[in-house]
This record gives sequence, structure tokens and C-alpha cells, in this order.
Amino acid sequence: MLDIPFLRFAFPFAILYAFFYMLVINPPAEDTGHQGLSPEDVRVMRWKGATLMDAHQYDEAEDVYVRLHKEFPDNSVYSGELAKIRHAQQRYPEEAALWEDFVLHSPTPVEGCPQIGTAYRAAGDSAKALDALKRCWEYEPTNSDMILFYALELEHHGDEKHANELYRKAHEKSPEYADVTVGLARTELRLGRAQEARALILQALDHSPDSPDALLAAGTILARTGDLPSARRYLQHGIEVSPKYDDMRIALAALDNPAGRARRRRSHS
Repeated sequence: MLDIPFLRFAFPFAILYAFFYMLVINPPAEDTGHQGLSPEDVRVMRWKGATLMDAHQYDEAEDVYVRLHKEFPDNSVYSGELAKIRHAQQRYPEEAALWEDFVLHSPTPVEGCPQIGTAYRAAGDSAKALDALKRCWEYEPTNSDMILFYALELEHHGDEKHANELYRKAHEKSPEYADVTVGLARTELRLGRAQEARALILQALDHSPDSPDALLAAGTILARTGDLPSARRYLQHGIEVSPKYDDMRIALAALDNPAGRARRRRSHS
């Protein structure tokens, strides 16, 4: 006949011994992946991958990060590094998908910005670029960089009013941020407020006198307000600091061509 009190004592003792055996006598190996990478394998691969990335040897680093990303698909570090490799290889749709993995799993998804948006734009998907940069802004809605990236994309989509509102918020927060001021000036001009645009672009040039974007905007805005000598001066300086910026030469040529000036005015209306 079974001794019930003995069983009541023996059963919890057996459970405790099983835990002791599993955790102390024969502990389980660390779970490092699905294909048996040891912790040392992972350490060596991480070191090799980082070294190759630092040397911009992206093709050589590819195998390392493909393996690590396959083993650890939820690790945002590996998806981010592999995304950088795909960018260097101009494989933009794959890059965008990897940045989606990154923002899904990273504790700081904003670190995938604006790369996720620029990857979609390079892949030719402007709608997804806009959606991605809107999400970037939503991660940190008071971050001036995130406002700038989203507003720039809104400009690409012709939404000058919304872009202007965002630029204004960023400008109030960071009045010395030249790129934001240039964007605000540019949208003010397109919304028909040329004098406000003039004041803003001159403010931007005070902070960044050699900024190509500011110089191009200054040339356009000052030409619109009738100050052709100043417009020409800014555009000529723009060509000096950025000789490969073709829009600068086009804008300068338009100053000497009344029909060209009229076309530029319409394009900024």
C-alpha cells in the first residue's frame, strides 16, 4: 500500500532536485540562434562585421550581417547594419524593408530616420517615403530634424501649406537652424509672401553664408522681389561654393532671360 505522507514529501523534493540538476549540474547552453552559433562565434562575427563596416568594405561585410540577421531577426543592430550595406549596394527596396525591421524592433526607432524615407524615395515609392517620414516625425514630434525631413517630403508632394506650418514650428524652436529657415522662406515665397520670405532667407544667410541651398533660395527670392543685383551676387557665390549644383547655374541664367524669370515665378507661385 502506498505511503501518502511520504509521497507528499518526496514529490517536491524531486522537483527541487530536478531544478538543481538543470541549473547547476547540467545547465543549458545559451540560446544564441537557430543554427548553433556559440557566444564566441557571435562575438567574432560582430567584431569582423564592425571592422569591415568601419573600412566601408560593404560587400565583404554582407555575409556576416546576412548570417547574423537570419539568426537574430529581432535584433535591430543587425537589420540596421545590413540596411546600410543594401544602401551602399543601391538595393533600395531591400534597404527600405530592413529599415522597417529596424524601426519595428529598435527601442529607439527614430535612429532609423530619415534613412527609411530616403530608401523608399530612392526605390521610387514616394507615397511610402511620405508615410515613413511622417512616422519619423511622430516618433519625436518636437525634434527639429524630424520636422525638417517630413516637411521636405511634403514639399516634394506639393503640400506647401502643411510644410510651411511644420517649418514654422521648427523655426520657433530652433531659429538658428539654417535648413529649417530656408525651408520656411521657400514655402513663404510659394504661398505668395515674398517679403516675409526675403527677411527669412537673409536671416538664414547670416547663420550659414556658404549654404548652397540658402544661396539658391536667396537668388530666387530676391529676384522675385526685384533685387536682381543681389540675386545675381548670391547665385554667383553659390556657384563658387558648389560648382556642380546645376540649379544654381539655371537660376543665374534665368536672371538674364525675362521669359525664364517668368517661368521661375510661376514655378514658385
